[in-house]
Amino acid sequence: MDDRTLAYWREQLNLDLTRIWSQVQVPVLALWGESDYLSMRACHEHIRDTLTQAGNRDVTLSIIPAMERTTR
Repeated sequence: MDDRTLAYWREQLNLDLTRIWSQVQVPVLALWGESDYLSMRACHEHIRDTLTQAGNRDVTLSIIPAMERTTR
């Protein structure tokens, strides 16, 4: 069960992540593993594109093939 509260989800849904990302002016390395089921590639591409459009010239998106979470 997800123990996050309704207040948490309301706060998350009201964040303007595009505005927040567009303020980042430091080098960024975004990583996405192909087997990631919690986030989508399109989300990471959006972050990269937002940063680039805001003038950040040092943004790299790396896709890691067959990467998945493992526990031992």
